[in-house]
Amino acid sequence: MQLLATKLHAPPEPPHLVPRQRLLAQVDEGVSRHLTLISAPAGFGKTTLVAEWVRALSPNTPAAWLSLDEADNDPARFLSYLSAALQQVVPAIGQDLRSALETSSAPPADAVIAALINDLMAQQPADFVLVLDDFHAVDDATIDAALRDPVAHGPPQLHVVITTREDPQLPLARLRARGQLLELLGQDLRFSTEEAAVFLRDTTGLTLDSRDLTELDARIEGWAAGRRWPRRRSPICCRWRSMPWRPSGSWGSGHPSNSAFCREGPMCTVAQQQT
Repeated sequence: MQLLATKLHAPPEPPHLVPRQRLLAQVDEGVSRHLTLISAPAGFGKTTLVAEWVRALSPNTPAAWLSLDEADNDPARFLSYLSAALQQVVPAIGQDLRSALETSSAPPADAVIAALINDLMAQQPADFVLVLDDFHAVDDATIDAALRDPVAHGPPQLHVVITTREDPQLPLARLRARGQLLELLGQDLRFSTEEAAVFLRDTTGLTLDSRDLTELDARIEGWAAGRRWPRRRSPICCRWRSMPWRPSGSWGSGHPSNSAFCREGPMCTVAQQQT
């Protein structure tokens, strides 16, 4: 099976990246725990946040990255990619697994993951990070079961970061009770008024007063998809046009009208299914 190399690397920094130091600091705090879970709907900037955090990691804390999609529901495919991702940290591990996984007598998923973890413990004594991005795309009971023990009882140097649109079938309650889980949810990822102001200024040149920023934040509910805006229509446009709201002050003074802004501006586009 040919592996797609781009799935093993964090995405590049998008244009008009809004600095979110408060969230980066929270993700930093999670390194001392087994699992960081970032769970929110599409467009809240989960992938962008973790990629930004990974880029800022110390060289002494290497990170393995795996972007998941629906095709990875096959256990053999998932394990092949997982092994390849971990080889970004420790190149020597799992060398014989790929050929074994492609046979009809492939070893059980939990045995493969146990072998990878054991290799990591022996060959990677320093702290490292494993990012499983878009984990909601994987809906396979075998994969979930195989990951439960490593996530709950992994080696102390391993820290797992999962981004997802829904809670995974992992022992989250047990990890919470033991203080080994850091969670960031949709309400945590909302754009603050200050972040919204930075985004609008950098991408459109608009400078809104505090009243308009507060109203805008209430209307889009802090939606963080404004970090990367391709020029295409999205359902938010229709919602925006139908709102009985007219901005005040700075919005109307020399700036595009609400309807034109919705047709052409970045606030009415969606972030390439950014997650």
